[in-house]
Amino acid sequence: MPKVFVVDDEPAMRELVVAILAGTHEVVLQASSLQEAKEAIPQVKQLGISVCIIDGAFPHFGDGAALSKVLREQIPTIKIISLSGDYQPWGDRHLSKMNILLLLQVIEEVLT
Repeated sequence: MPKVFVVDDEPAMRELVVAILAGTHEVVLQASSLQEAKEAIPQVKQLGISVCIIDGAFPHFGDGAALSKVLREQIPTIKIISLSGDYQPWGDRHLSKMNILLLLQVIEEVLT
């Protein structure tokens, strides 16, 4: 079962992602800010997390692309899915929050 790290400042969106992944992927870490996510990188490495789902925009704190870059530098094999509705896509795949139900399909695509 692939291990997933979910980073989103909206609690309802994090809960929705976790619910969608339940039973098929193990969500082992969650973060509600970019700073919290950066501090969790040692745990991401230690736990062998293979996919990170990152919100694209964090009000007043920048965007998920910066976190994506840091993750890639420290864990080159991690797959990154950007999840947002109002920004320029980056990462291995982009998924609009409007299409959240396609999340399982997108994860399988980046892992194969």
